[in-house]
Amino acid sequence: MEKTIIVHSIQDIDILKEKILLNTIVSTERLKRLVYEVQGIQVLKELKFKKMGYDPLFDEDINFIEFLNQSLTYLVCLCAAKWLSQAHEKKSFKIHMGTQTGYDIESIDGTVICECFAATSVKSNKKLEKDILRVYGDSNALYKYVIFYTAENDDLYINRMRNKYNLVSINRIEFEQLVN
Repeated sequence: MEKTIIVHSIQDIDILKEKILLNTIVSTERLKRLVYEVQGIQVLKELKFKKMGYDPLFDEDINFIEFLNQSLTYLVCLCAAKWLSQAHEKKSFKIHMGTQTGYDIESIDGTVICECFAATSVKSNKKLEKDILRVYGDSNALYKYVIFYTAENDDLYINRMRNKYNLVSINRIEFEQLVN
């Protein structure tokens, strides 16, 4: 399934964000029922393999682990798209959700590119540095970003990456920005 969305305005982004937040209610209600009805290892089996989650944008059932990962990543992408729309007025953006090819966000004219993620740590699987290197190596884009959410803040490491790759704007967002 093609999971690319084109946004022309902040209003487009806000509508998508609201849809995600509303659809998380469907999956969390399913989770409540599961935990009430099933015990032990069976809960983990259901979370991993049963399609009890609901893709928050593309109206399809998915497993709960995918739902959890997709929901937070989608919210980071939308938060980043909103920020990019404000920083680069009059540009429209393609947002590649999930595992689509291309950068997570890119302006229609290709001058702005951005990678996004949500992770427990910026050092997990070297995710931050891998995403920085991906945009850093693009010789066509004029503006290069990595925008992410992590529960823990590692300013020292993030600042080291900023100094090492100063052509890339690296921005950590707060959880409140994802949901407000």
